Amino acid sequence: MGGVESDMFSYFKSLFIQGLFKLRTHTEALINMVEIMANGSNFPCFRKNEVAINELKERFKCCYSDDECLRTVESMIYYSMGNWRTVQYDIYQKLTNDIYQ
Repeated sequence: MGGVESDMFSYFKSLFIQGLFKLRTHTEALINMVEIMANGSNFPCFRKNEVAINELKERFKCCYSDDECLRTVESMIYYSMGNWRTVQYDIYQKLTNDIYQ
């Protein structure tokens, strides 16, 4: 993307934040669909239904104000930049798809 100061990184952040805020407007419907899918499911991710649903709600930052959500998401983006998993994924992308940063 050209680094933290690049236009593409700013564009990525903008799209990521817009996407999350749009998803937040549909949180109730999404949670309801997941609850229906989880009911009686044998999938491992739904073994603890209530925990899975609560974790999903946390991912949408349902209990956060818009300002708190924005600050949290920006923090998550910057944290992920230096995370070893992100670095390893970048290496994987370079090796398999000739895509790097």
